Amino acid sequence: MAVAVASFALCGVTGVVMFLHRRGPLVDELHTWSGIALLVGMVLHLIRHRRSLAQYLRHWVVWAPLAVALFLSGVVLAVTNTRGHGPQVAGPTAQHNDEH
Repeated sequence: MAVAVASFALCGVTGVVMFLHRRGPLVDELHTWSGIALLVGMVLHLIRHRRSLAQYLRHWVVWAPLAVALFLSGVVLAVTNTRGHGPQVAGPTAQHNDEH
């Protein structure tokens, strides 16, 4: 439990730092590895509570928010480039000065 809380806090703090454009190699590494630790903790939690989760997923009300979240995740993945630094833009990315 403590690892999950620590990884959640670390991932959140580094995410805010990255949002404020204060990136650095250490921040990127901490964010990546704390995110992986958080994901592992989530998977272990789901495995441990799989019976309750299966019972919960039998209710139709659960599926609408899950479908919306999956759809929005797909949209975000579709519009970001391979490095995840914003939307892909068709055509040249540099602006040209037409003055001669």
